[in-house]
Amino acid sequence: MTRERAAEDDLKSTSGSIRSDASEIYALEAEKADLDPRDPRVSRISQRVVEISERLERATLVEQDLTEEVRAAHDAERIRRSGHRQN
Repeated sequence: MTRERAAEDDLKSTSGSIRSDASEIYALEAEKADLDPRDPRVSRISQRVVEISERLERATLVEQDLTEEVRAAHDAERIRRSGHRQN
């Protein structure tokens, strides 16, 4: 597997995790909105949202790095291929 392909696979996986976490946060916030603010479940749900948000932040930073890695690998492959044609 090429470096570019591996980075693309990692990027797709990370993107999927981000979408999943975002969906979970959305669902938890919808659940929380239906509760009385004094309900003890609100605090537990809020804490869970914080935990997921922290994971989401880390994942988006990884995604940003992977995007750059995919771009760099693509550029390197394009340069390598153009060098072969010149020889």
